[in-house]
Amino acid sequence: MSEKENLYTQFVDSFNLKEEDVVFISSDISNVAKYFKEKEVSFDVNTFVETLQLKLNKGTLIFPAYTDNLRNGDVFDYQRAKPTTGALSNRIGRRKDFKRSFDPLHSVYVWGVKSEEIVGLKDRSSFGENSVFGFLARVNAKFVFIDVDLQNSFTFVHYLEEKMNVSYRKNYSLTITLKNGESIVDVPINFHTKKMGISTQLYPLQDYLIRNGFLIETTSCGSKVHLSEAEDMTKGVRGFLSEKGKMYIFNIKLFAKQVVKRILGKSYF
Repeated sequence: MSEKENLYTQFVDSFNLKEEDVVFISSDISNVAKYFKEKEVSFDVNTFVETLQLKLNKGTLIFPAYTDNLRNGDVFDYQRAKPTTGALSNRIGRRKDFKRSFDPLHSVYVWGVKSEEIVGLKDRSSFGENSVFGFLARVNAKFVFIDVDLQNSFTFVHYLEEKMNVSYRKNYSLTITLKNGESIVDVPINFHTKKMGISTQLYPLQDYLIRNGFLIETTSCGSKVHLSEAEDMTKGVRGFLSEKGKMYIFNIKLFAKQVVKRILGKSYF
């Protein structure tokens, strides 16, 4: 095995994956790319993905392709909309072996055994039981966080918040126009999201999950990596909330700004 091949294998092996796993990757690849450069190896996204695919030869690989900045009345162009989830997601979108799911707000790129099942998911709620997040819960998917904190990457927590009917979030009704080639369809969506004035705050949750063994923190190839499974994350979130932990803060300035936008007809959604 060449030094280049060994670096990719070393990095992927640190994720402790099995060949049949369903794996959701959230990442910032800048640090690992820097590490590879220091080893005189150019980091290649395609080689990284293909190393993962070899590891998961009976499994499923998922990357976020969210466009969760859409508002009521906006258009989601299925074939052309670029994800708002970073450089790696945009590179994945150029590959022919990945498929994209159809949720206008929380689509994913998926490859592997479960890809057709995931693409076929339909739920009025973006965080419902038949959304991709409900699917992740059902199959006890593995989460790999590469140099990202939960604060900006743990979307699965919003599925749990909807399921637990937390007081600081509510359902908002949106209609997004889904454009897929010549097909144009208005899609009604329930988006369970923050009430006015609420900001997500997951750093205390992350500390709790690590401290109690629900989230494993390690380092590999110059990157901080966090690993967990859907069942452990669910237990951890429930435990955190049962101990009166908070995953949000109320910001009066944000509340005032949102009220003004509503008064001026620039709806919160």
